[in-house]
Amino acid sequence: MKNFKWIIISAVFVLLVFAPVFAVNVVPEWSVRLIDEKGQAIANARIDQWWKDYSYEFWTVEQHNDETLSSDEEGIVTFPARDIRVSAFQFVAAKIRDVVVSINPHSSYGPYSHVLCRGKLICDSSYRPGEELPTVLVVKK
Repeated sequence: MKNFKWIIISAVFVLLVFAPVFAVNVVPEWSVRLIDEKGQAIANARIDQWWKDYSYEFWTVEQHNDETLSSDEEGIVTFPARDIRVSAFQFVAAKIRDVVVSINPHSSYGPYSHVLCRGKLICDSSYRPGEELPTVLVVKK
């Protein structure tokens, strides 16, 4: 009976440490208006958003999350908030990794997102925490 108690305690501990229970926001909701160089709205333009938190998702070096949406009649595209779930282990490992990686000025850590027009349209913008989300993108054809 004593061994069973330790097995249960160990299982609960492992579950608490490694289960992805904490929600982390990578990018807040992002609305952007697409306009041409004359200030006219660009409707039905396809725009991609990529996002990744390099601190928590460091094991997936090249992989990122992405979604393509189209602008409405007023040229507006609204990407929802992007959240991931992390475990207590990931949280602690990310904090330690950020301190170590921050020594290298060429390394990536923390949340990041990028938007890019598709097709023959040219536009792009990016987001990092502490920066304001761009709300207007001038599109070149």
